[in-house]
Amino acid sequence: GFFIGFVLVMLGVAALAFWLDPNMFRGRLETAATDAFGRKVELNGPISLKPSLYPRIVVRELTIANESWASKPYLAQIEQLELQVALWPIFFGEFKALDILFSGADVFLEKNAEGADNFTFGDARAHETAGTLPAIGKFHVRDANVTYQSTSGESTHYWIEEARIRNIPGKPERIEGNGTIKGMPFSVLLVSESAAELANAQNPWSVKL
Repeated sequence: GFFIGFVLVMLGVAALAFWLDPNMFRGRLETAATDAFGRKVELNGPISLKPSLYPRIVVRELTIANESWASKPYLAQIEQLELQVALWPIFFGEFKALDILFSGADVFLEKNAEGADNFTFGDARAHETAGTLPAIGKFHVRDANVTYQSTSGESTHYWIEEARIRNIPGKPERIEGNGTIKGMPFSVLLVSESAAELANAQNPWSVKL
């Protein structure tokens, strides 16, 4: 939910600054994202906006700071984040993300000896009462390195060459991806047998590994 809050702020500014250089709002975006995550977020690269009825905002060289106790300074370093939305629904209070793309991400997840982790944001109780997330049509990850370090200090490395989640009304939900786990290649394809707006835990999915 915190990431969605972050991109909502970004798109709100993008809509207001339709014909302005989005780099003018770098400080406000960083502050809003930092407040949302509860971690320092820095947008170190250029920010670009392609104005249209379906604007796309591109942020390069994004970093999310880690917990103070963590073994590395950053939870995530992302080369490029792209977000495309339907502009018109925003003016009616509705957020429709058409496409979200993470490219070149380096993520380090860990738990310490006390059992605390670095990937839970904010008050855990707030997550229990969180509302429904805005609709996201396509979620795309490309070239992501994810490392998980357990309380014992043992690390597991995952590389996501490419992963896609499609949640388009009128079409079956679809999750597909490939990469490696501990150096072993994997490929997965999950397809719901019902339209995205009708899919739930009770409806069947087909699986291909």
